[in-house]
Amino acid sequence: MLVVGVCSLMFTASAGAAYVKNSSGSHVKACGAIGCVYGPGYMVPNGTYFGMYCWQDYKGSRWFNGYISPISGRVWVPARYVFDQQARKHC
Repeated sequence: MLVVGVCSLMFTASAGAAYVKNSSGSHVKACGAIGCVYGPGYMVPNGTYFGMYCWQDYKGSRWFNGYISPISGRVWVPARYVFDQQARKHC
């Protein structure tokens, strides 16, 4: 597991942009596969920008697929942790 956001690697969302937040902790899990079937690959700090690409329902939960800098490629994040997200297409 990699913790993202150490020192200068954290990119805080600007006003009106989507961001991640876990009200029960300081980080949100971001995964390489929907449902985190291989475990959380990254722990992303609250307030980090999330650039959503699409959404998918998986086992009764909605997941968002998108970009979190500086992670290379798209990741999956449970929808309940993404705030101020504009509508996007189904994956």
